[in-house]
Amino acid sequence: EYWRLITSFLIHRDVNHLASNCFPLAILAYHLYGFFGPLVYPLGTFAMAILVTATSLMTYEPNVNLLGISGVVYTMAGFWLAVFLFVERSSSAASRWIRAIGFTLAMLVPSQIDAHVSYRTHTIGLCWGVVWGVLYFLKNRKRFYEKEVVVWE
Repeated sequence: EYWRLITSFLIHRDVNHLASNCFPLAILAYHLYGFFGPLVYPLGTFAMAILVTATSLMTYEPNVNLLGISGVVYTMAGFWLAVFLFVERSSSAASRWIRAIGFTLAMLVPSQIDAHVSYRTHTIGLCWGVVWGVLYFLKNRKRFYEKEVVVWE
């Protein structure tokens, strides 16, 4: 039933579950599309959603079902964080890492544990997003650096 690799991230447990994913998804979609275009969002994100779902399902028993797009949200955040660490060179590497760690702690680490949430899928999504971001940067680094503006003081 390979179709479940797509439908699982389009279905949510309830309205609260859907609402909790909509805000970060919208913010990340806006930024990924705005900075990187449709090859990253929505096309690349859709492909990564399938990869994250498949990877997650391989780590569970066969009878486990996944619902929701939060793993994809974590993938998008991982992509953004990885690219940010490489591209945002107007501040020091230490400053970039502090910002990335702060964002991760504030936005991606849950404040409470819910038995219905697959934190494993969140982690898998974040890891795949970081890998995707690093590979994307390495492939496009020349283009990024050509557009970089250096201000001499």
